Amino acid sequence: MSTPPKGFGKAKVELSIDAETYKVFAQICTRKGLTPSILVEKYMKEAIAKG
Repeated sequence: MSTPPKGFGKAKVELSIDAETYKVFAQICTRKGLTPSILVEKYMKEAIAKG
């Protein structure tokens, strides 16, 4: 298997989230066919782009 390009990597993020809030968020993600981590990553990228 080839190695990923330099600078590429994933970081584990640990958050303390209310269980009910996460449950609702996970259901929304499931309806959209995504995982919660994909949406969080997308929103992080948007926040970085906006500055």
